[in-house]
Amino acid sequence: MNRSHRSLHNAAFAITIIGTAIVLFWIGLFKFTPTEAKAIQPLVNTSPFMSWMTPALGIQTTSNLIGTIEIITALLLVSVFIPQQMFRKLALVGGAMGALTFLLTLSFFATTPGLFSVVDGFLIPDSFILKDIVLFGASLLCVAEARSLLLAEAENERLSPNSVAHTPTAETVAYQHIR
Repeated sequence: MNRSHRSLHNAAFAITIIGTAIVLFWIGLFKFTPTEAKAIQPLVNTSPFMSWMTPALGIQTTSNLIGTIEIITALLLVSVFIPQQMFRKLALVGGAMGALTFLLTLSFFATTPGLFSVVDGFLIPDSFILKDIVLFGASLLCVAEARSLLLAEAENERLSPNSVAHTPTAETVAYQHIR
């Protein structure tokens, strides 16, 4: 990959992941308000995966918990930019959490009545949830990138002349000498 293509790829990746993190962080913060708690109640109550939460925790605590998960996910996603193995692993977890979050919200299309309307003969989905298709893809992209970086770092470590795996043994020195 040439330098300009790599630069464009890196910029697109950064915008995608940072943008996804901003959306998650912002929406996560809003979950702590009574207005958002009330707004998500029909989605949560009709979801086979989440309907237990409101009776067990109440709507505001449920909303706060969802918001906390969204904020943590946002922070984990951006950790992909910190060039240390621990942060790459955290980004992998964040990407998986994001993918699961957006897959769950996309399931609302199948479980929540009224998320589609007909306008001029076209079936129109609720755009607030429709955007989660793109955010689901962005989360998977973070998983893929973090995994690739971790694999590349592991390979570099394996090939490093200072690594234990490449400390020459008598056998490998003898073989190299014969060649």
